Amino acid sequence: MDSSWKDEAWTIFFIMIIGASFIKPLQPIMKDGFVFLNTAPDFIKYGILASIAASFGLCALSHDKFPF
Repeated sequence: MDSSWKDEAWTIFFIMIIGASFIKPLQPIMKDGFVFLNTAPDFIKYGILASIAASFGLCALSHDKFPF
């Protein structure tokens, strides 16, 4: 297996976020969630970003998908 399950998990998660943004009853919940995340400590935000980068960015770079 060339890719990790994390790639698929993050992809499904982002699809769910995008989909929920278009469902009227879920929009206030989505907004509240992002407001709450905005108040989270920096290490939480950086941890989320590092997890996403490790899943997509570093995995793609390790498979020679980029010419540099």
